[in-house]
Amino acid sequence: MNQPKTNHIVTGATGFMGGHLIAQLLATPTTHIVYALARDSKRATAKERVLAALRVSDYTGTELPDNLVVVEADVTQENCGVSDTDIGKLSDKTAPTIFWHLAASLRWEEGRRESVFNTNLNGTRHAMALAKIASADMFIYVSTAYTCGVSTGIVPEAFHATGKFNNVYEESKHAAETYVRDNTDTDMKTLVLRPSIIVGTSVTYKPSGSYTGLYGFLTELRRFKKMMADSTEVVRYSAEGRAVLSFIPIDHVVNDALDVAMRELNQYTRPVYHLTADSGPALIDLLSYCFGKVGLENTIHVVDGEIQDPTPLERLFARRMEFFSGYTCATKNFQRTLTTPRSLEMSDMMRFIDGELIAEAQVA
Repeated sequence: MNQPKTNHIVTGATGFMGGHLIAQLLATPTTHIVYALARDSKRATAKERVLAALRVSDYTGTELPDNLVVVEADVTQENCGVSDTDIGKLSDKTAPTIFWHLAASLRWEEGRRESVFNTNLNGTRHAMALAKIASADMFIYVSTAYTCGVSTGIVPEAFHATGKFNNVYEESKHAAETYVRDNTDTDMKTLVLRPSIIVGTSVTYKPSGSYTGLYGFLTELRRFKKMMADSTEVVRYSAEGRAVLSFIPIDHVVNDALDVAMRELNQYTRPVYHLTADSGPALIDLLSYCFGKVGLENTIHVVDGEIQDPTPLERLFARRMEFFSGYTCATKNFQRTLTTPRSLEMSDMMRFIDGELIAEAQVA
């Protein structure tokens, strides 16, 4: 990928997409410099956390390269908690600057509303303010394709009106998108990028640092299997078997994001892009394979529509699947401007599922 010299400021640098994005930028020799915004944890410094994220993303270096600068930051604070000295570093205007805002809370429970909105909405406010102070040429907010909420059918590649959402996560990301839209000015271009359900890389089929989405679903199934022990009770699970979910590998997301960013930096045409797949497997095939791989093929039966008179075990399983059930009830067809073909067949999804199970077994 040939890019002109560009500065990149990245929040969420220790996260799944952040690690892969930075790894790709570092693999591009014409990239000028990457500023990774991260905070210390109880167990590791910000630099150690960034390096760990890069290693999971198949970065082969043992140290941080010279063109990667780690800046201590916290998106829940004003200007992301970046010191005046570091703000001066970010304001280097020897090359165009793109500010990537990836940091987010993935929690979805209603009881977490305040903390989720603090990270996802207020964090976006703070990031956008910092981007303007740093004189960034473009601010990119990485959202989710599911800010459309409970809408089904064709999902336009545009800002959505406020509607009903499946969970607090979707609602907070929608609110952040709206903030970006309403606070765009002529001094800084803005983009909203919406990935769908991201899986590992299309090269190795490993999770590559992701623990949510497909991988979170498999984790819950394993926990339920362990809880079932020797029980032979059959559990009904409500899902639309004919539905199709949009899965996309992380390397495809990063490549599409960088392609959009560089083109829009040179000539601004539109504010919203879907980083999604054009097609995918039927949900019933995906669920059947998952259930079989964790030993629940004779335990969980998928049924269309509402389950009448659920048993206590069925109610328990429904609670554990509450987050995922919001996405297994209907198909969403995301409009997509990008013309590069993106799709995952059932054979691909089987490899991603097998890759996760292998990785899990190695950890155990």
